[in-house]
Amino acid sequence: MIRRAKVYDLGQPYWQGMPVHPADPPFQYYLYRYHEHTKKLFESVAPGFADSIGLVVTSMHAGTHFDTPIHMSRNLKVLDHDITPYQQDKGYSNLPAGLHSVDEVPPLVLRGVLL
Repeated sequence: MIRRAKVYDLGQPYWQGMPVHPADPPFQYYLYRYHEHTKKLFESVAPGFADSIGLVVTSMHAGTHFDTPIHMSRNLKVLDHDITPYQQDKGYSNLPAGLHSVDEVPPLVLRGVLL
């Protein structure tokens, strides 16, 4: 089945005003640094060079994504682990293996119908 399989990218583009869950912040993109502003900055290192940098603000739940196990809990437990000791203001720290990653989730190879 895999030899004849086709891969479809189900990812959707991010854009200002894209639909998000009502409890989540909206997707926002800001042009943080403009070419005109950086040309002088790089003049001594690379004459004529300039760059721009964008800043994205959104929740980790926006867009097409794959949830890690830590995303949802029941009675403050994920896969039988009490998650409260691992929560910190800047995220989770020292989580037990398997709670924070999808690295070991096997690819989903399924029959599909293209509509």
